[in-house]
Amino acid sequence: MNRTEIAAWIELALHDASTANLIRDHGGYPDIGIYHLHQATEKLLKATILAGGGALPKIHALDALATIAAESWPEVAALARYISSLDRFLPRLRYPHGTSINAADFQSCHESYEAISASLLAILERETGIPSSRSAP
Repeated sequence: MNRTEIAAWIELALHDASTANLIRDHGGYPDIGIYHLHQATEKLLKATILAGGGALPKIHALDALATIAAESWPEVAALARYISSLDRFLPRLRYPHGTSINAADFQSCHESYEAISASLLAILERETGIPSSRSAP
């Protein structure tokens, strides 16, 4: 386990989460906020995979990353509904889409992210000793 690499993934995830919070708190675009929540979740899942001794796949689908992380940490499987609620937006975040993303979607995704991050950061702190209280500037 490379604690330095894991810590770097966590730090980047917290940067994305902090950006999503700024967007939420200051009335930014909901689709961009959800994009940052998706990115933060992806990075936390990759840190969790690394903490379990796994190799990082070059994928962005949260459900696939969660399945890999659950091989080492079975409790990750309990996050499936939260993961799905974020992952369903991926195509609409990456490409123009006729369906708009609104503030209610953003709020729902933010709640899912909070549940996901609490669980993954707890695993990471327990298994690596990297404190979950780290915060982005």
